[in-house]
Amino acid sequence: MEKQSNQKRNLEKINTYISAIKELSNLDDNEKLEGFEKAVRELAISAVTEDLNAKIQEAKDIIEILNKRIASLDNECKGYLKEKLSMKRAKEDAEEELQDLTIENKIMQKELDKRDYVYVKQFNNLYWGDNYPALKVLFDFLQKMSCLDINWSYFCFNMCLENSEAINLKTTMLYKKEIGYLLAHIRKFFNTEIKGSSTTYKSWLQEKILIDNLEVEDDFIKKYVRNYKTGTPLQSDKVEIIDGLMLKIAERYN
Repeated sequence: MEKQSNQKRNLEKINTYISAIKELSNLDDNEKLEGFEKAVRELAISAVTEDLNAKIQEAKDIIEILNKRIASLDNECKGYLKEKLSMKRAKEDAEEELQDLTIENKIMQKELDKRDYVYVKQFNNLYWGDNYPALKVLFDFLQKMSCLDINWSYFCFNMCLENSEAINLKTTMLYKKEIGYLLAHIRKFFNTEIKGSSTTYKSWLQEKILIDNLEVEDDFIKKYVRNYKTGTPLQSDKVEIIDGLMLKIAERYN
């Protein structure tokens, strides 16, 4: 296509030159010479101008291509810098979280080490009687639900008859109503002095149990630590899990 265009331009130049010669044939010698020089000069100027215009257009095309490439590279660089900054922030956040968790872990480990010395000498002195395996099932569940911040030996120590220290249950994965449902159903595993009547069990709960570091109130016991065979059933997806827990405890209970 470009070759045909060049041929066309060359043909136009030749025709222009021929036309100029024909016009000169009708003039005298001086006029012919001047006319010839003028025709040659115009032809040369036209040729140079056309060549320059072609080179100018070629340069413009190259500049346009380069501008598009520069814009593309600019966008790529912006994306890279944005991703780099995002990764840097994520790294800094992760390092900060790691530092916080490391500090928290050290604090917790010191607390656990401090409490780990507890040695339960007589399991038959538990509020559950000689039912260490059954109590361990309850402990494992409470720990799994993130309700406790103490270890097994300290939990066992708190469940001894002579111990008056309260056990704090946290509402991390269980709501208060679900903890109430749990407390209502484990009543049957306590010794007779505690489970004997609603009054004695209520008294024990208010002395030994805290929920989120707050004492158990009468209203809480009335609403949730009740007989679920009557009244409105508890609406919770944890009911089935807690019912399953009761079966597991019963299997290990003497």
